[in-house]
Amino acid sequence: MAGTARSRERPKSYPKLKDYQPTRFMLPESHYDAAKADRAVRFIENLCHTKGRWAGKPFWLLPWQEQIIRDIFGIVKVDDTRQFRTAYVEIPKKNGKSELAAAIALYLLYADNEPSAEVYGAAADRQQASIVFDVAKRMVEMTPALLKRSKIMAATKRLVNYSNVGFYQVLSAEVGTKHGLNVSGLVLDELHAQPNRSLVDVLTKGSGDARTQPLYFLITTAGTDRNSICYEYHTKAKDILDGRRIDPSFYPVIYGLNDDDDWNAEESWYKANPSLGHTITIDRVRDAHRESFWGDEITPQDFRDELYAEDGDITLWINSPGGNVFAAAEIYTMIRDYPHNVTVKIASIAASAASVIAMAGNTVQMSPTALLMIHDPSTIAFGNAKDMEKAIATLNEVKESIINAYAAKTGLSRNRISKLMSDETWINAKKAVELGFADVILFDEKPAPDKKEDEPENPDEDKPEKPDEEGGDENGDEKKETEKKPFKLDSGDALWQYSTRIMGQTILGKITASAEIADTDDAPDDETETPEPAEKGLTAPVVTIPDMPVIGMDGKTADGSMPYEILKQQLAFMR
Repeated sequence: MAGTARSRERPKSYPKLKDYQPTRFMLPESHYDAAKADRAVRFIENLCHTKGRWAGKPFWLLPWQEQIIRDIFGIVKVDDTRQFRTAYVEIPKKNGKSELAAAIALYLLYADNEPSAEVYGAAADRQQASIVFDVAKRMVEMTPALLKRSKIMAATKRLVNYSNVGFYQVLSAEVGTKHGLNVSGLVLDELHAQPNRSLVDVLTKGSGDARTQPLYFLITTAGTDRNSICYEYHTKAKDILDGRRIDPSFYPVIYGLNDDDDWNAEESWYKANPSLGHTITIDRVRDAHRESFWGDEITPQDFRDELYAEDGDITLWINSPGGNVFAAAEIYTMIRDYPHNVTVKIASIAASAASVIAMAGNTVQMSPTALLMIHDPSTIAFGNAKDMEKAIATLNEVKESIINAYAAKTGLSRNRISKLMSDETWINAKKAVELGFADVILFDEKPAPDKKEDEPENPDEDKPEKPDEEGGDENGDEKKETEKKPFKLDSGDALWQYSTRIMGQTILGKITASAEIADTDDAPDDETETPEPAEKGLTAPVVTIPDMPVIGMDGKTADGSMPYEILKQQLAFMR
């Protein structure tokens, strides 16, 4: 027994909630019952983790988990029953969501002093609901004091407590068979996946009226459907947290980023992922962040889903060498048509098509180390001289459409913008503000200098371009070809690196017209899966625009396309 006692001692390195303060949503007439809260905490911490490297170890509550448990089970009304009937917890994946939900279900079944307790587990489908049940089942099997008074019916997903004739039952998603339940506790997992409100309404409205203090515990990762029941609960929780609404029986918890949080900063990752460093490691999140920052492709449909995932102002982070110009044009139009304010923040690079997207923001902010690049569009062309002429004509029209976006933002003349594009111009943050491509330099407390349209850096840039005579310039002198520094193609599976333009950063993807979407399962303690960092804020979603093709030493882009000038040279040769 001594060895067992030692094994259940909390490691000194494991954090514990200090100086607990009841939630600010406790009513003046309610009070905190420490004995009730301690009872719930002790019960849960006598359970064990069931997965990964934590399997078999005590379920020591992390500070955020203990805060929830003490608030829900310790805050009571004058009649000594719980103040909160509904708890809504929204948290990113891999933070131990399933373990916490399973522990609460077991407490409601075994330790809540509810005769003939009826605890139900639900989700969008029976398989999803079984995830929490299977964790709870394993917890019971690893806890002798519970196992000896339990009957586990694995096939029907039912757990019976002999001592109070209660049970924990997984429900299917069919609504018609759920009427008339006498619910004492409900654990509903992944609320965002519910196809409609029917099941939630049946299980929460009137189902626990015969119980003294029923608890509806709803836990979910963030969703994107603004017409869903999850969005209703999210909005209600957000309104309560922000002081716009009052519901004394509703307990709201939302972990995520605000619109002014830097999603690239590691402190923001800890804010959105309260279990970071315990159920998930910081290295995993760094890897996922790098993949999100450089490796993903995004389509207009992807962007639309992100844009309309929330209702209100948004912050759009851009770190992209560009991509498909038509996809960029569609995204640009979506942003301009969006009815709320869009703040664009350029973290590192907004080049080519990505720079067009940036121009759609109401406010464009650039990191002092960021770069913006504009250039002539490129394409792939095959065929005879007439085919090449058509390609050039198309590129001319594409260029004019791009100039429209730049001119609308900057107020620069079309001639000047055209020359900047033809020169493939790289623009730092200070120059971008001066020219009007950006409005603010991030972290700079000094006001940005006013753009002076009548004092261009190059006085000749705004002059209309005169057609040159063949073989010479307007003065009759022989034209000298401008020497351009070549890009460097390094070894390594055709990953393009170029040090003369953006300091050796590696390009892994592009803005594209099609997408591959990979889903990850919810397994908080499965070390084989990569956690998802919080890439969106809850009050202001964060969207990343990844990557675009770049030009190599042979004059072609990474996807084989040719820039405008080289295409013209080929046409001249064919003639």
